[in-house]
Amino acid sequence: MNFIESKSITKFKNHNYKIFEHSKKKSNSIILVEFHGWCSAHICYSYLINTLKKKFKSKVLAYEGYTLISSKIDQTIFQKIKSHVGKSTSLNFFGVYDSIGTEEFIRVKKSRYIDIKYNEFCKKKINLKNKNDLINLKINNIWVGDLIYDTFLKIKKVPTINIHSEEFIKFFNDAVYVFFYWNEFFKKNNVKALIISHSTYLYGMVMRIANSNKVTVYKPTFNTIYKIKKKNFTIGDEFFSLKKKFQNLPKKIQKNGLKLAENEIEEMYKGNKKFALGYNYKNRKVNILKVNKNKILIAMHNFYDSPHVFGKMLFPDFYEWLNHIVELSKKTNYEWYFKLHPENTKKDLNLIKKILSKNKKIKLISSKINNNIIFNIGINCVLTCFGSIGYEFAYQGIKVINACVRNPHAGYGFTLNPKTITEFDHMILNIHKIKLNIKKAEILEFLFMRRYFLRINWLQLSTNQISKGFGWKNKIYRPYMYDVWVNEFDNKKHNKINRICNKFITSNHYKLERLHCE
Repeated sequence: MNFIESKSITKFKNHNYKIFEHSKKKSNSIILVEFHGWCSAHICYSYLINTLKKKFKSKVLAYEGYTLISSKIDQTIFQKIKSHVGKSTSLNFFGVYDSIGTEEFIRVKKSRYIDIKYNEFCKKKINLKNKNDLINLKINNIWVGDLIYDTFLKIKKVPTINIHSEEFIKFFNDAVYVFFYWNEFFKKNNVKALIISHSTYLYGMVMRIANSNKVTVYKPTFNTIYKIKKKNFTIGDEFFSLKKKFQNLPKKIQKNGLKLAENEIEEMYKGNKKFALGYNYKNRKVNILKVNKNKILIAMHNFYDSPHVFGKMLFPDFYEWLNHIVELSKKTNYEWYFKLHPENTKKDLNLIKKILSKNKKIKLISSKINNNIIFNIGINCVLTCFGSIGYEFAYQGIKVINACVRNPHAGYGFTLNPKTITEFDHMILNIHKIKLNIKKAEILEFLFMRRYFLRINWLQLSTNQISKGFGWKNKIYRPYMYDVWVNEFDNKKHNKINRICNKFITSNHYKLERLHCE
């Protein structure tokens, strides 16, 4: 934290002390909010916290959500001192949370009671025979296996899991302990609401425990607010309702929306717009060749980037998906191409080359290669798990086979969505026989709904004042964002945001909609 960032934090804190009520609540009920250093989220949290406080008359507790992700259960003496000083002096982000209404800070800690619960679980000797057993794992009837799986991949930077390794067993045991801490917390405390940053990784464990205790969870971003309950705790649920929502829109909005999407996607192919990370385009004439031989492109993912973000896939992870495809490719006389993901590291590349060596006919393509060049190769099928390449290549009339039924395009018919590995294999081996009626209008509808209509600038930010591209993605998490927010503030905007939050919280909708902003 440098001097300039410290000044930004002080500016934001003073701003919050002026506009929000800070009386201590003498209440037995609690609103829990996730503690972290992502500055953009703190702006969102400030309004949700204060609206929920008025609704429930509850005190607000901030909790460490990144336990086992970037911190261990047992803190060092230095960490304990640092935390104590931060809390007692309202230093840095502790002060930010104090300014938005937080009264206490808590984190997972060991106790005899939790030890007993943990040991009782261990005595049951949960027998994990394979990776799918881990993914499907439930503790006290709460599904947590996918969260444990994805978190291990992320923090250890490994492409897959050896469930019998000492490293994984230790991590698994710690994750189980975290579960029982929070499970007991929700049993013993009257929690009215939970505010989180992510529903994936172990961040999502607290969310699912809250849901099992009938606690409503809120996940805000600059573009929307999710209200998460037991029936919709994975992101993939919303994809199946896009078509119906579009059909319910006024005809004028539909027509203008399709025009907007068409213009934007054409600009993307020219290289003037970028929607998806790494799937780059540059202005180049596209001549899709008609070829007699099948040409298949494998579009790689980041090994460690939450393979279960949308729910279960056909395969345990991206590593198993890739291995399966390479083995299957040996049964074909197709031309095979493999495109790296921009986040694949040198270590990943070495592993990928080892996997691809099982079929030396697979041609490796850099992530920097212009996708318009790939179109000109004559690719007629793309394999992905759930990537945005699905709509990008489908728009050019190319078949795309997903390996996750709950992918963003699943509510439409412009990609193929096998439900089993057997069906997945059959589609690949018979791709020339499969007739897929790709309707561009459906793709434009999807793009409009997902990228525009359902993204609501509920904080009324002037985004043109913030740098675009990756600068945008980095800066919103730094104290720079506080300056942008305070400098744009006015009471009219403040009152409107309060009304939006109140409307949404008291509604039955699971996601912020434009009607809440009227």
